[in-house]
Amino acid sequence: MSENNTPRTLYVAYGKGLNIREMKRHCPDAELVGTGEIDGQELRFKGIAQYSYLTLCPNKESSVPVAVWKIREEDADKFKKVENGSSKKPFSVRLDNGYTVNAFGFYSEHEYSIAMPAKRYFQEVYQGYVDNGFDTQILHDALINTTHEFYTKTKDGWLEFSTPYEQAGNEEITENPCDENQLGIKPAMQ
Repeated sequence: MSENNTPRTLYVAYGKGLNIREMKRHCPDAELVGTGEIDGQELRFKGIAQYSYLTLCPNKESSVPVAVWKIREEDADKFKKVENGSSKKPFSVRLDNGYTVNAFGFYSEHEYSIAMPAKRYFQEVYQGYVDNGFDTQILHDALINTTHEFYTKTKDGWLEFSTPYEQAGNEEITENPCDENQLGIKPAMQ
């Protein structure tokens, strides 16, 4: 229990909850316990239209960077409203300091389709990666992999030409489709 005897619990964030400003807005008393990883998972954006969110997908070869927060138990209910259609689930988190903790997080048990995130949501998660010192390439890879799946998968299989680059003759991609300048993302501090 905290100083004011309010029961506390550990919450693991891998999406918007990484963003310190957003987390403090939803849970003003939240305390960052540390950062770490959930092994055996990778990130994808899933949902509907402009309402897609990061979710975990099994991948034995991968891990997902996370932040672990200590929050009031009553604040945990707020996340159920924010994490549309997701279920509360326990996760084992390997912290950067070598310890392992159990924390709850949200995991979508619905079979949502791959979908592109809203620009604002992506920017808020990106800021969370910056806030926690995570490699933003992981988030870029999630967006690129989601984009690839979004534009290439069909009911009957795979499209012959899946991207404008491939349609132009399999030219090498020379620009980063997740370039921060194109997305309007600015570093937190310069």
